[in-house]
Amino acid sequence: MQLPKGVEWAAHALVVLDVAGGRVVSSADLAGVFDLSPTYLNKHLQKLAAAGIVASVAGASGGFRLSQPAARVSLDDVVSALGSAAPLFQCNEIRCQGAFIDQKTQILASGLCSINRAMSRAEDAWRASLAGTSIADPAAGLDNATRTRMLQATGLDPDPLGPLVKIAIIGATGTAGRATTRSARQAGYDVITLSRATGIDLHTGEGLTSALDGADVAIDTSNPFPVSADADLVATFRDTTARVVRALPARRR
Repeated sequence: MQLPKGVEWAAHALVVLDVAGGRVVSSADLAGVFDLSPTYLNKHLQKLAAAGIVASVAGASGGFRLSQPAARVSLDDVVSALGSAAPLFQCNEIRCQGAFIDQKTQILASGLCSINRAMSRAEDAWRASLAGTSIADPAAGLDNATRTRMLQATGLDPDPLGPLVKIAIIGATGTAGRATTRSARQAGYDVITLSRATGIDLHTGEGLTSALDGADVAIDTSNPFPVSADADLVATFRDTTARVVRALPARRR
């Protein structure tokens, strides 16, 4: 099995559009980021537009932009837009041919071919994996240098909002933390991720001061429940928040 190379091209182009933050990028400029054929890429972008993934903007300054948040566009959406909805494996029921032609009725009545079932399970798992990965996921993993280079290659201003603000996100590995980190990076902010995995302990304050050095803003998405069952929940939240405030550089409190 081999997917058309257009899937790779389209997926990377969508990442660039996500980084562009809603700004319109021409197919020629998108192609230029990766040295691709503008004509060939434009054909794939038109298919994405037909699927409602991107919007086509006419005019001299026209091009393409995402028509919905990148987090709502899965890799499965991209594959479906550029490929076929038909199953990858086509069962022709050859088990009912040749030496078994006289048993065709009984064989078909016994249910799906075991090979067909196995192939269908494998495709379902593959599709589910693609559906669980959005365009926002690879975009969120890009560092600021890569984002800047992408935007410069498209001719867009990589810093339209002025100097980058450095944001420290506490509890970055949690559900809320991951979403906040992704949104902040998509907006072009320099992000510091803090969690227990990076050596931060909100209950003791260990590692906070050094981790927050240079941060302009701290967003606490953590959920520091008490370490003991008899501890006061409200007091725990109050104390951990106070530790964060004390750890911030004095000029930024």
